[in-house]
Amino acid sequence: MITLLTTLEAGSDLLKVVERTGLISSVLRSREELEQVSDASVLLINWPYILREDFISRQRVVLNVHNSLLPRYRGRHAFTWAILNGETQLGFSLHEVVAEVDAGAVLAQVAFSLGFDEDVNDAFSRGAVLLREWLPSVLIEWASGRLVAQPQDETCSSLFRRRHAQDNFLVSFDRAEKVRDFVRAVAPPYTQGAMCHTATGEILHFCSSEVVDDAASTGAPGCILKVDEQGLFVACAQGVVRLVPVEAGLLAGLQAGDSLVVAAL
Repeated sequence: MITLLTTLEAGSDLLKVVERTGLISSVLRSREELEQVSDASVLLINWPYILREDFISRQRVVLNVHNSLLPRYRGRHAFTWAILNGETQLGFSLHEVVAEVDAGAVLAQVAFSLGFDEDVNDAFSRGAVLLREWLPSVLIEWASGRLVAQPQDETCSSLFRRRHAQDNFLVSFDRAEKVRDFVRAVAPPYTQGAMCHTATGEILHFCSSEVVDDAASTGAPGCILKVDEQGLFVACAQGVVRLVPVEAGLLAGLQAGDSLVVAAL
């Protein structure tokens, strides 16, 4: 039987399907409850806290569901970092928990595709559906002893830090594709959106973006080439990107030739 550590709300769809496996003996939702757990098989789902080594060592096994295809994108905000880097394959890994973050042997993985016209909210929405379908059967396989843990390939590993609100400021208008992926990775309502300043100091928040096939348009990176009801058409060092602001009313104060200012690295 499994002791589940989770911050999922009682009655959530994922919690329901996991409990229907008949494998969950108890559900704990706070760190204060961990002292009572010993010699148990523990499963973490949506558990944001790092476990102490002494807790891990006194359990039979501790498993975690991580939202990346390990060994890549260990750490926090895995979907966001993957989209920022232009990944088109996202997924989940069921792995053993060790002292090093997300570095334990992998028992099972599942992947899904994400298009460039989809954002981080689509990733979470589609990922939630996939997880409800995949995780119960994987847990049953694990309980029956049919899964073999495979060590992660450290030569392919990557670890990413927690993101903060200030990380949503655009830092470059280098490649149009990179700007598009940045906006997709932090699109509202997951965050307030990608941000940059106007030349007059106003902050713009963007909800979506796309690369524009407009080879004839040129300008310095960050220069607004056109403003219309579709948003801002902005020059990049390579290509042109259309940015759609969260507040359409702010478009009225902008015109072709104005510049957008990115944050300093």
